[in-house]
Amino acid sequence: ASGNVEMDSLLNYMLRQAEKNLTTVNIKVNIPENIIPAFDINVILGNLLENAIRAAQQSEEKFLEMSMDYGKGMLIIEIKNSFSGELHKSQNGLLTTKTKKEGHGIGLSSVEQVVKKYNGLLKTGTQDRYFYVNILLYCSQF
Repeated sequence: ASGNVEMDSLLNYMLRQAEKNLTTVNIKVNIPENIIPAFDINVILGNLLENAIRAAQQSEEKFLEMSMDYGKGMLIIEIKNSFSGELHKSQNGLLTTKTKKEGHGIGLSSVEQVVKKYNGLLKTGTQDRYFYVNILLYCSQF
């Protein structure tokens, strides 16, 4: 638990979904209370974890790993999940496993907006049969 009630309840909800549908779930959160506004962190975690759980569910391995760490004014979020092997570019050029065109990439673009707000970095990619998202946010202004 992070001490941030809204974020903790979202994380608990997502963790329950993941544990219900996946084989391997590893979540590590090591951040101080109220590091950034709950709304912003929930936009990031809600969208990315929902995407990761959905993609992992469709894979054979059903694997999800997430870590959040804070140090030296930076919040680092890393999410890694197994996926079925098929990727598409979303409207904003980021990788996604979704094939439907309507609503395609909306979650990732809201995540991108929050990342920009904190002059952060967002990187998506694949390695072997894993999809990953790495985010770096500069939080020293809060």
